[in-house]
Amino acid sequence: AMRVLEPYLPREGAVAASPYLEGGALCALGLIHANKADQEVLTYLENALDNTQHAVLQHGACLGIGLAGMGTANVQLWEKLKAVMFQEDANAGEGAGMGMGLLLAGAGPAWGADLEDQDPVQDMLTYAAETEHEKISRGIAMCLALMCYAREEEAQALIDAMAGHK
Repeated sequence: AMRVLEPYLPREGAVAASPYLEGGALCALGLIHANKADQEVLTYLENALDNTQHAVLQHGACLGIGLAGMGTANVQLWEKLKAVMFQEDANAGEGAGMGMGLLLAGAGPAWGADLEDQDPVQDMLTYAAETEHEKISRGIAMCLALMCYAREEEAQALIDAMAGHK
């Protein structure tokens, strides 16, 4: 997959010649490796995310990370995607929200209760209500919905909480 996508992937240290093409290639890399948790691919996508401030590339890298790490509930990757979401860029934030949802697919609404000094679901609900960007709110809503995948019986309290927000 890397060999096929190489002409389209961002080059380290280079300015994005075509950010939409390169962001799409990062997403495609995640799609090719979806639900495999291939550490080499995840590391590549993490590095791509770390090495850019371009919102379109961040969007593609976040989606790629979510797809490649689908269902792993990896806390380190979740923190990285959350940091992108908190940058308050609508495009990157939407990709980060959806990427977090893919990463946490099926984890359930109680995920993160054991994380020290954090309540991830409540933090996301609060941030969705406070942000001025509809795209970020939409990404968070998708994240929370994907967390409840195959956990419908646990989702009602979250659904009620979401219905009470804007």
